Amino acid sequence: MGNTMNELSRRGLLAGAGAVAVSATVGGVADAEPYEPGAVTVRPGDSRYDGLVRANNFRFVGKPDEVRLTGSTGQVVRAVSDAVRSGRRIAVRSGGHCFENFTADPAARTLIDLSQMDAVGYDPARRAFFVEPGATLGQVYKPSGAVGV
Repeated sequence: MGNTMNELSRRGLLAGAGAVAVSATVGGVADAEPYEPGAVTVRPGDSRYDGLVRANNFRFVGKPDEVRLTGSTGQVVRAVSDAVRSGRRIAVRSGGHCFENFTADPAARTLIDLSQMDAVGYDPARRAFFVEPGATLGQVYKPSGAVGV
């Protein structure tokens, strides 16, 4: 694979997301969702920690400083912003799986868990289906009774 300006790396994507999150938090993005309270932060010593860092793949177990359980875009923006501001490397887990060991990487100090963002549906105003990042294949394939499609 050549080294061109158009290639997208995982690290570059996360750095860009962090920059967007910081600018949104500081007010640089006019239509960003405001911060919503309610995200849960789980740290070592919490009884939920071991189950959250293990997730569905028992081959790899990370040891991040914290797991941020988010349920909205605003909470994700806040989690990314906090991690960037404190210099912690981020790993993101969607539906609980990671076959490549990205979420259990020892360098990842903040694990952002998107599993609560699991809606699947149809937006009639946009005439489009949507799948949130935490949705599992079972949720995607389950008939939802969407009308108007």
